[in-house]
Amino acid sequence: MTIRKLKELIENLPDDMRIYADDGSNGMFSDNNEFLTFVTSRVNENMCILQTREDFDTADELEAWCEYASENDMDEQEFWTEFSERGYVPADFSPYGMVDEEREEWADKNLRNYGLI
Repeated sequence: MTIRKLKELIENLPDDMRIYADDGSNGMFSDNNEFLTFVTSRVNENMCILQTREDFDTADELEAWCEYASENDMDEQEFWTEFSERGYVPADFSPYGMVDEEREEWADKNLRNYGLI
């Protein structure tokens, strides 16, 4: 599917509707994973790959994103709004699936502060 076709197909959907991958689960899609990001292929420049949290290390990605936000003076509310809109959750800051309560609490506090949860 082309990006043009995808835009056409979703143009009338609500802006705040979430996008999930159909992972073949039973039970009316209850166990599907939400798309969080995308990458473009280095091998095939005409390819966009949508990724769920199962496809990449979210903790590493968020660490890099925090560094980028800091280095580029990204507005804090803009950061947390983007975080929320992409589908990240506070637990995504936990490296390798281990609980990092301090980071999770920090993320939760900021999301609540900006009315995002």
